[in-house]
Amino acid sequence: MLEIRKKGVKNFEHVYNSYKLTFSDLRIAFNGTTQNVLITRENGAFVIKREGFNVTEVSVYDETGAGTEETFVNVNTLANRLIELGYIAFYEDGDNLPLTTENQIKGKRLTATVSATYNIDLNTDSDFHLTMSADTAFTFTNTPTGAQVRRCKVRLTGEFAATWTQAGLQIFGDDYDGTKWNDILVEMWIDGTIKGLLIYQQRETA
Repeated sequence: MLEIRKKGVKNFEHVYNSYKLTFSDLRIAFNGTTQNVLITRENGAFVIKREGFNVTEVSVYDETGAGTEETFVNVNTLANRLIELGYIAFYEDGDNLPLTTENQIKGKRLTATVSATYNIDLNTDSDFHLTMSADTAFTFTNTPTGAQVRRCKVRLTGEFAATWTQAGLQIFGDDYDGTKWNDILVEMWIDGTIKGLLIYQQRETA
């Protein structure tokens, strides 16, 4: 197990097989597909293990608080917890997160035929190409928490009725036309409860 221990403000200790290290230039990367965690130095040199760790092999301890072991099964949950703790691989206290440029962002597409009910999992994909074969009720899962904003695109077709089960979602844009492909741009956030926009745009082709 890799232990990430918060000892104080901007002071984290990493322990693996009794080997301890502290660096101020650590960087951390998460792979949502493989659930892998990779820790490197700023110069790209790997730290501890070249292949990284599965998220289930990482424990977090906040020794400025209760100091109890926290374990994780999803890299998004781990990342959010480390951000809450001010983990040095993300930013220093009061600083903004490093800017990610558009060309660095890579999405993942899912293609499926759906009917009756369908869950749109915001942790697994970012672009959903869906063909309805019957009236379908859609529900978003892994929706935002805290200050997060989650976005995705749904490309939808099929001459059936689409409904969105979650309250707080407002629909704008073009009318849905089941004979065409319709792009639905989705943005969700928390304002007491889940809020969101679904903006429809008709397309001629997929």
